[in-house]
Parts: sequence; C-alpha cells; structure tokens
Amino acid sequence: ERLLKFQQSSVEFAEKANLRVLFQHEMGLGKTVIADTVIRENAEKMLPCLIVTQTGDIYRWQEECMKWFGIGMDNLEMMPQVYCNSGQMLSSAFKVTVCPWTRLGDKNLIKQLKEHGYKSLVVDESQMYKAEESTRTANLQAIYRMMEKVAKDEGNGNGKPPILLLSGTPIYNYMREFHTTLNYLDPQYFSSPYVLENMCLRNSKGKSLSLAPWWREKFFGRTNQYVLRMTKAEVKIPLPKLQRNKQWFDPSEWNTNKQFIQEYNKLLDKLEDEISSSHPTSGTIIGYMSQLRRCTGMMKVLNAAELINEFMDNTGPEDKLCVGVHHIS
Repeated sequence: ERLLKFQQSSVEFAEKANLRVLFQHEMGLGKTVIADTVIRENAEKMLPCLIVTQTGDIYRWQEECMKWFGIGMDNLEMMPQVYCNSGQMLSSAFKVTVCPWTRLGDKNLIKQLKEHGYKSLVVDESQMYKAEESTRTANLQAIYRMMEKVAKDEGNGNGKPPILLLSGTPIYNYMREFHTTLNYLDPQYFSSPYVLENMCLRNSKGKSLSLAPWWREKFFGRTNQYVLRMTKAEVKIPLPKLQRNKQWFDPSEWNTNKQFIQEYNKLLDKLEDEISSSHPTSGTIIGYMSQLRRCTGMMKVLNAAELINEFMDNTGPEDKLCVGVHHIS
C-alpha cells in the first residue's frame, strides 16, 4: 500500500513537529493510516507504543497496523497485540499494544507498561478526553506522566514523549473539548482550560462556544506548528461514481465456511459464559462481541470474492470497485 500525497505530507509534518501532533483531518482521509506510518517510519523513537481507542475499534486498529506496518520476519516486534481484559499479560516481544480507553486504569496494564518501557502514545478521538476531572482523562494523564519519566531518563526532547492525537472534530468549533489535547502538546501556553474559554464566543448563559474571530489569527499562529487539519475539498481525492449493489448472504450455505461457523459458536459460548459469570466485565463482553463481528465479516469474504471476479470479468480496466461488507445482527 502507498500513501496519498497529502497523507505523506502529514507524516512529514509529524516528524518536523518531533512526533507530537494533533491530526484534525476530516473523516475518511486516513488518520489511522497516517499514524501507523508515523510509527513505522520512526520505530526507534516510538516503540514501544500504546494506541488508545474506543472499545469497538481495537481490532480495526490491530488490522490496520498489521497492514501498514508490513509485518515480516525483519519487524516481528511491530506485531500489534490487543489488551482487552484486566488479567492479560503483554508480550515483551511485541512493541505495539492497542488498548480500549475503558482499560486505561487497570493496575495490571500500567505495571506492564512501566516494566516494558513504553514511551509513546497514539490517542484516537482525543476530543473524548475533554473533562479534566473524568476518570478516563485522569487515567490517560497518569500513563502520559509515566512516559514523560521514560523520556527524561532517556534524555529525549526535554522529557516530552512522542504523542499522536487524532480527531476529526474541528477544533475551532468545539474549543473547550480540546484543552486536554492541547495541554499535552503545548502545556505552557494551554496550562488551564480558562485559556481556551477566554478565546471563545459565549451564549446568553455564558457557555463557551466556537473560537472568536478576533482570536483566530493568534490561535492558529500558535498551534500551526503541531496541529494539522485537511478537508476532502482541499485534497481532492479522485473517486469514481458510486453505485451500490447489495447482496444477502447466508453463511450456512457455504461448506467452506464451516471453520468460521465453528469459531463463531466457540466465541458465542465464551460470551454467554462471561455474561452468566459471577463477575462479568464490560470490557471482556465487548471484546468477545468485537471478535464475533470480525468472524461474521470473514464469512462473507469468499462470497464477496466471487462477486468481485464476476464484476471484473465483465467491465473494462478503467472501472473501479469499492466493496463494503455489512452484517445484520
């Protein structure tokens, strides 16, 4: 896989900013791809790396990492592992861990991150850490402070660890939500949420709104060294005319899917056991559900491949095909 030109320039932007950036690209422009490439191209500075995302996205991140890291015998250490339950042990052989934000407070996780010397963070949907007093934000802060100590011990950038923050939410429309994010990147200037609030317009009840017009030049002049936003209109990605062709698929009709059906049933049994256990945990339940979702999607691959081959056999070389696989539960 190759990056598009604007994605490559985003990687270069991160490197110029000492791997401490906020990517604000619109949804669909590949923030995940860009972050994965930054990790791969700067492995010496970034590894071991912790990727924090929403629970439902942990396996998507794992798959994207494997795809863009180009896992082979020469870089097996970049094989991403997923941390999804509190008793799990991390392998020291693998230097990238994907973790849902619901597990950031696990003492077992924090202990292992310290032991293995994790030194960089990737935070997906960083605007979700908007409340400074929330447990979610406090847990992320604790891990970041631990990485600051690692950076100081290694003499790296005055104790500032690499951190890639991702959010498609326009910062100028939702200023208050980005204090935690900006505090990581520029703690001296954005030392308090009141700094951002003073830059905002307010409604009749005094609630902070969007960035005030008279503050824009100064704000963007300050943040353009570490905040990058790109829109679809700016990058002008050439896309073919969209046509939808929906097919209903019953996996039981395909003998070759027996192994997937068996795996699905095993996962379903584990999910039921967890739900009926004396101490079920939401993270484990969601983890099993994510695996069920992935297994269901994999069942459709052969059927989708047949449709693709049929399409390609009956169209010209200039035609392009985009395949979406969806399941109903």
